[in-house]
Amino acid sequence: MQEKALKQKRQISTKSIMQIAVMVALIAVLSQIWLPMPGGVPMTLQTLAVMLAGIILGPIKGGLAVLIYVAMGAIGLPVFTGFSGGFSVALGITGGYIMGFVVAAPIIGLLSSPQKTKKTLFFIKLLIGLLLGQAVIFSFGTLWIMRLSGMSLSAALPYSLIPFIVPEIIKTALAVVLGIRIEASLKIRR
Repeated sequence: MQEKALKQKRQISTKSIMQIAVMVALIAVLSQIWLPMPGGVPMTLQTLAVMLAGIILGPIKGGLAVLIYVAMGAIGLPVFTGFSGGFSVALGITGGYIMGFVVAAPIIGLLSSPQKTKKTLFFIKLLIGLLLGQAVIFSFGTLWIMRLSGMSLSAALPYSLIPFIVPEIIKTALAVVLGIRIEASLKIRR
């Protein structure tokens, strides 16, 4: 009996490792889809991938996937935007956003937990989680830019937040549609 339980535990563990690895790869791939922006912070699909990590994998596995991605980039693997990596990137102009990813994914995962509640309540919690996650990412990013550049909040916002508002709304809507469908079809978190 113990042997069967141990084998089942190992299978669950292997399955989780594969799910996390696939999400790390997805984040790395979507990080390479970007547009340069004035001020040095590119518009990327990283935030979409971070949102999907939280929705699909949940707070622990989603957060771990993002943390692994960030650690890989920080040690020099070319997974950050433009196939870059290293501590200089992790602590550079986009460093605040990168740190924000690590905090945002678990928040999104926690609030997007599939429950046996009304769909309206689930959808509201999901949107709150996504908005909080985005707020964390852009708060960390803005504060980091202010720290590095010495800019005031009003001077930093045109580079750190304002140009990203509409694209982030679109990515959030896409994350809702894709995340719910993928999680429901794969039943990863249930």
